Amino acid sequence: MRARPLFVLALAALACKPTPSEPTTPSSTAASTAASEPAGADEELARLERMRADDPNEGPARYHLARHHASKGDHEQALALLRELLAIEAWDYVLPASDFPSLAEDPAFVELAAEARARAPRVEPGPVAFELDVLDILPEGVAWDPARKELLVGSMAKRQVLAASPQGATRVVVGPAQDGLYGVLGITVDAERDHLFVAAVAMPMMAGWDPKAHEGRAAVFGFELATGTTLGSWPAPSMPSQLNDLVALPDGSVVVTDSITGAVLRKPPRAPSGTPLEPWIPAGTFFGPNGLVELPGHEAIVVADFLGLHRVTLADGTVEPLPPPPGVLTLSGIDGLERRGSTLVGIQNVIGPGRVWAIELDADGRRLATARILDDDHPRHHGPTTGAIAGDRFLYLADAFLQMGDAGMIPAPAGRRHTIIELRLD
Repeated sequence: MRARPLFVLALAALACKPTPSEPTTPSSTAASTAASEPAGADEELARLERMRADDPNEGPARYHLARHHASKGDHEQALALLRELLAIEAWDYVLPASDFPSLAEDPAFVELAAEARARAPRVEPGPVAFELDVLDILPEGVAWDPARKELLVGSMAKRQVLAASPQGATRVVVGPAQDGLYGVLGITVDAERDHLFVAAVAMPMMAGWDPKAHEGRAAVFGFELATGTTLGSWPAPSMPSQLNDLVALPDGSVVVTDSITGAVLRKPPRAPSGTPLEPWIPAGTFFGPNGLVELPGHEAIVVADFLGLHRVTLADGTVEPLPPPPGVLTLSGIDGLERRGSTLVGIQNVIGPGRVWAIELDADGRRLATARILDDDHPRHHGPTTGAIAGDRFLYLADAFLQMGDAGMIPAPAGRRHTIIELRLD
């Protein structure tokens, strides 16, 4: 889902994953209406303002500042920010009315939205692979099970993991609230060991929510894929925490992003169940970190946050920014991030309805050589979040229905089934 850190909540706009203590965000996560801005909102807004002041081509910060001002009723300031946004020559993202509901009927906004849409790239929408046969699960994370050729889907609402056939028929892999499982965000498969790991966060939209027992809690849970048996759970070392996405590494360790603290945490290979996750990359290093993926050679991972993509060396934790390739304005706010060979595939949902990128690494894996758009503003997009590589296909969740408007969470249409889109990577 888009990076859902503190500032996303504050703006009720960044597409991010839900946070434990508040309902959540717009384009890609959420829960219910936040009655007030969470602690730290002022700092996040100030950071966005600094980004805007420092870079006249900083589009995402202007976009979310405009959302924030629109949601507060300051329409003139919101429109002024959108004019600044469209003054960026390379800006080619649409301005959906669903992100600016209070401005939707304003003639000035309608004009700006029309100009933005005229700039947007023309991309043939990806075909629908299948629709899930379950409702009201609030999915966010998906992963591919190569042994059984099934798409695994996590549920935030029902606190479980399902497996979907190529026709969308689902079966339960991990039962509701099994061994204390919270709402499921990111999920990953350790194919070598046939294990499943999930980032689970206690949140108000999950079944059995009890603020006294659950507020601020998060943990990584592990399961055997063949049987669904729980391997253990490893809690976040501090609260509140919003564990977001994670990846299993060849040595048996698991690393996971924390969108609230800006840290990356680690579960060592043989850590006993109940042992807290270890800090690996310190808090404050990233701005709302979300998706992450291992690079070829097992020497580094890539972490996505609101600022873009970053290479992290596994041996020593060195962090290096990966600037967008020539011709690409921003790779800000990528949620689901996967890899096939030297190609990174990322779902960017922090801006507009959603965009899927194919990003080529150079031979050393230290530079982003090229990037092309695989899907953009798809008719089925209602909060696209994560996807999975299945051979030469990328299967992604197009409509998690975890979107926030000015008045709170936008409900899914009654009876609407979740859509999996298929993109051919060749």
